[in-house]
Amino acid sequence: MKSQIALWMLTKMAMLFFIVGLALLITTFGNRQRAITCSDQADFTARALAGVINNVINSPVEDERKILALEASLSLGKTDFERYEVNVTKIVTESAGVVETGFFSILVKPAAVGCSGGASVPFEKFSVRLIGPGKAGDTLLFEPSKREGSRFLVVLKCKQKTYPPENFLFIEDCRQEEGGKCIGFTSEAVVGRPGAPYPCGFP
Repeated sequence: MKSQIALWMLTKMAMLFFIVGLALLITTFGNRQRAITCSDQADFTARALAGVINNVINSPVEDERKILALEASLSLGKTDFERYEVNVTKIVTESAGVVETGFFSILVKPAAVGCSGGASVPFEKFSVRLIGPGKAGDTLLFEPSKREGSRFLVVLKCKQKTYPPENFLFIEDCRQEEGGKCIGFTSEAVVGRPGAPYPCGFP
């Protein structure tokens, strides 16, 4: 009788350890898959931002503007979403006055630990202007997941209307509800004021 009870207890303990171990394995696998999906989405978002910037830089059009609406969160599944931020950093490798050559480093940072994505875009001989409330030095912080945060990435390039002309590139963290209210070719930051054209206005 005692041996049967002992065997029964051992069987129950073995089943309990098996169930606990299986649950831990499933949880670990699920967390790993979520981290992989999160990184994939972060990389996809970084490449999308880089693509817009690259298209404007390399457009044959002298004056060009593109705008990209930012998603409020990264989708990790049908019902799983992650908050995130984006850093766009200007890294200069050569400069002559305000004219610079270098690249933009784009880092997408989801709130999840161990998950991130990045991309880079080269630029050559531009005077670069970063615009937005999240600007700190040569880095522009986008906060799409905040209630009144970033809504659009705006990229605008224009050529100065005086001689010798300079090429200007603007990247804006636009937090307006409508893209039409973001920086454009008629904005004071682009064309200046009457009598004081800056940088792409007519004299």
